[in-house]
Amino acid sequence: MRPIWKGHISFGLVMIPVVLYSAVKSEARLDLDMLDVRDQARIRYKKVNERTGKEVPLTSIVKGYEYQDGKYVILSPADFKAAGEGAVKGVELTEFVEAASIDPVSFDTPYYLEPAKDGQKGYILLRETLKRSGRVGIAKVVIQMRQHLACLMPKGDMLTLITMRYADELRSPNEFEIPRGEGGTARASPAELKMAEMLVQTMTAKWDPLNHKNDYRAALNKFIKQRIGTKGPRAPLPTDDEGELPQTYNLMDMLRKSVEGSGEAGAKQRSPAARRGTVKRPARQHAS
Repeated sequence: MRPIWKGHISFGLVMIPVVLYSAVKSEARLDLDMLDVRDQARIRYKKVNERTGKEVPLTSIVKGYEYQDGKYVILSPADFKAAGEGAVKGVELTEFVEAASIDPVSFDTPYYLEPAKDGQKGYILLRETLKRSGRVGIAKVVIQMRQHLACLMPKGDMLTLITMRYADELRSPNEFEIPRGEGGTARASPAELKMAEMLVQTMTAKWDPLNHKNDYRAALNKFIKQRIGTKGPRAPLPTDDEGELPQTYNLMDMLRKSVEGSGEAGAKQRSPAARRGTVKRPARQHAS
């Protein structure tokens, strides 16, 4: 596990040496290559000039901003360097806010911070202060040559840094056609609300991330292992139709069946026979 950088957390005049690591395991992702179906040769992409169609060497490629159709401002490496001259070189805490006040859609990528040499005491001090206050730190941080807005929060014995999206990078919910309030033709009835609340209650559980697996990736891995040593593409898997609900779909009926099915499954799961594995859960109810 390689660190991304070694720097410091700063707030006020306090400096805490830390090491930044990615919190995401890249090896958990399924790495697929694009191939030519005729001979399974790798597909390579070339950078070509759209006018001449000829490949452009890396030394001739620059970055530019299109301010009018076909007109660009060219930015050199020196321009990027100059723009970053004032950027913070570590995690610069600018304020502390209530954790619940941050909209989850603002969060982006998680990282872990480890105390560096001589940074243990300051690290513990900041971690415990955040825990006691119930607040998180809002910071500026440079990761891989880009400055990010970030949130610093305690996670067990570690400090976690999560990069955030700026407000102008997020769409407003007002851009979408959604029912607002409890009025209009799509209003939920009191009976439907009560039944939905009962369903939520029966499905309520304590959050445990280990209970959730990437079933899609596991299925793909299974197919890959089955296909090793064979030739030709596998027949496509059947897919469920997406879009409109069946004409016979009744919301209240489906809510009632869901509550009944969830309650029966929970009761059998708690029974001694279920704990011994002698009772099977009933099949999930589907709309039809």
